[in-house]
Amino acid sequence: MSITETRSSEKTQEKQEAVAQEKAWSMPNWAITAISLIVMIGCWQAAAPFIDPLFGSYPSQIFSSFLVMMESGVLVKAFWQSVQPFFAGYLLAALIGIPAGIVSAVKKGTAWDYGANLFALWGISTPNFWLGILLIFLFSIELGWLPASGYVPLTENWRASLAATIMPAFVLGNAISAILMRHTRSAMLQVLESDYVRTARAKGLSERSVILKHAMRNALTPIITLGALELGTLLSGAVLTEQIFSIPGFGKLIVDAVFNRDYAVVQGVVLVTATVYITLNLIADVAYVLVNPRLRG
Repeated sequence: MSITETRSSEKTQEKQEAVAQEKAWSMPNWAITAISLIVMIGCWQAAAPFIDPLFGSYPSQIFSSFLVMMESGVLVKAFWQSVQPFFAGYLLAALIGIPAGIVSAVKKGTAWDYGANLFALWGISTPNFWLGILLIFLFSIELGWLPASGYVPLTENWRASLAATIMPAFVLGNAISAILMRHTRSAMLQVLESDYVRTARAKGLSERSVILKHAMRNALTPIITLGALELGTLLSGAVLTEQIFSIPGFGKLIVDAVFNRDYAVVQGVVLVTATVYITLNLIADVAYVLVNPRLRG
């Protein structure tokens, strides 16, 4: 064995040992988030004797007002009325944005690619409030196909409930689907140029198997990260959307509470929204492990 080969093997062994040591000391993202929450709660409890003389009983009023709102059922009712358009919009964004990004990457430089990019540009550039008003004017006033506003629970009338959810869900998912499409296209283009994709094609696998099984699965990690971050955008967009379509959910509740100076309701909505956002990000961290087997070790 030559001196060059010996040095190369030593460097490779050192890199492997460094990676193994880093992997041994690394922690999953969900564990880091959970520990951070426990530490924050512990620090808050430890600092309570010092905070009370400065701010009085105001910090404790936040939690007591939240409990009062939960007992009255105001937050619970508004929360469930926001869940349906929220998840419908997120599902619509994923079902449109991710497939459009995959097709755009696979058909790079064709009419499909230009059409998907044009759709993404339109989605990012369109304001939610303008799109909502335009949809109401077209599908409710002119055509009369969908209700202009309101909320109908699924348990009462599932057809009327779905009809009332279509336009708010489209408005909420419009911009997010465009962002997901652009990032999916970028991730797929990077993955399709990888060596293992060329190897899979050289082995004679079908193009569908190469794209769906080998390329898309490895491209999903940055897409999941972006999807988790866009949950905050979706929550903020619900404020305007619920005002436009008169949905008595969290967005409308917090706007009405701000104008009425009902600080207890504002505190309760903010606390629940932050909890939901953190929980959904924890679910995204778990999804990393399910999608990428390399993170399970």
